[in-house]
Amino acid sequence: MRDLANAGGFSGSLLWRIEREAGDLCLRRWPKEHPSEERLTFIHGVLQQFRQSGLNCIPAPIRNKDGRTFLSHAGHFWELAPWMPGKANFCDDPSRSRLANVMEAVARLHRSAEFLAERSTARSYYVSPTFQSRRDQLQRLLAGEADQIATAVERSSDLSLQDRGRRLLAPFRRRAPGVGANLASTASLKVPLFPVIRDLWHDHVLFTGDQVTGIVDFGAMRVDSAACDLSRLLGSLVGDDREAWEFARNVYNSVRPLSADEWQLAQALDEANVILAGLNWLDWICVQGRTFENYDAVYARLDEMLVRLEGKSYFPPA
Repeated sequence: MRDLANAGGFSGSLLWRIEREAGDLCLRRWPKEHPSEERLTFIHGVLQQFRQSGLNCIPAPIRNKDGRTFLSHAGHFWELAPWMPGKANFCDDPSRSRLANVMEAVARLHRSAEFLAERSTARSYYVSPTFQSRRDQLQRLLAGEADQIATAVERSSDLSLQDRGRRLLAPFRRRAPGVGANLASTASLKVPLFPVIRDLWHDHVLFTGDQVTGIVDFGAMRVDSAACDLSRLLGSLVGDDREAWEFARNVYNSVRPLSADEWQLAQALDEANVILAGLNWLDWICVQGRTFENYDAVYARLDEMLVRLEGKSYFPPA
């Protein structure tokens, strides 16, 4: 069994890889703070549905002899799932073929989740909870929270963080009013809601060659709009390349038709994510005083955000 240290990313989970001839397994210890037993039961139920619908890239947790998919021990929830092969290396080798494959996989995932939701209730349309959360957050920042973060950044003794903080705050101040106006114009959009991943981004999509062989990390799963996953995923894979966005949309549409409102919402959420994500990190570190095990990884994440904020494109032409 191999201890993978902080391979669980920033969620606080710990992972171990159990190597065996019958197929490797992944043992996960969830952090004490989250998720609740009710939420983890919900997440595991959705993952089981995905796997049953033929989505082999989804690591559905394994049931024990009692039929449970997780156990509680020493204040933590523990789960065992198949180990997903592949590497999260899209940006090392970006291509239309790889983008098409991930969009097809996500569309199939959403189609399965939508079917699951409609099986229990009639199809309904609502405002996305994530959209409302982003809009509220932006209003708070414009009302004074951004100034508080800026003051905390200047007080930081970490000069590297201070430099990144200033570079994140400057474009926020320039772009926030326009983003706020765009969010206001789309505030009334109502879209179908069903279980979505909500933390679907570059590092959670595993490739073997051009094929998607794993989608991992479902701790943020909630009932929301497909636009949440599309905005997060495409923002991390292709940045501001609108031609690539349209290509991705067409591939997704071939599996699960995407409404005009869902697509508009995905673009509005991406625009908000670009200016808000960095400020979340500055708030956590400089204002709330949170600590992280691997600050090199944190700074690498901030640098990725600065790529888009400072207008650097990295997706190759077709």
